Amino acid sequence: MTNADNAKTFALEISRLVKDQLPEVVVEVTKKLTLDALRGVVRKSPVGNPSLWKSKPPKGYVGGQFRGAWQTSVGTPATAQSGQPTSNRIDVEAQATAALATLEPYGVAYIVNGLPYAERLENGWSTQAPLGMVQLTVQELNQQIIEYEATLG
Repeated sequence: MTNADNAKTFALEISRLVKDQLPEVVVEVTKKLTLDALRGVVRKSPVGNPSLWKSKPPKGYVGGQFRGAWQTSVGTPATAQSGQPTSNRIDVEAQATAALATLEPYGVAYIVNGLPYAERLENGWSTQAPLGMVQLTVQELNQQIIEYEATLG
């Protein structure tokens, strides 16, 4: 076998690898990054603390609705305003995992919070999250990617 034959064989093997395995890897990386991003924004989401408020909370107020309103979708952003009071990530992550099960290679995953005050919270409205949630999480993920790339050498 000549060097040219070896090169052709190698190129074919790489092509098969890219065709057969890369799409699966892309899906897994997208799922991981999406779940990491979701965990980041949920962890940073403020939970209402009426003792910090200028006015009294509404009757029957239960904190945590914003934290529980993060939604993950595939293909198009979720548009519903949902949110159940929650102080943990279990339900939000379960919904995200179910949505991500439908992710196809090179598909797009979205994380949204449809509550009307989400943008205000992202822009520093809360003393509990003065720097927001999304921007900080994106910065953290970017830093993790940079650090990972540095290990590749």
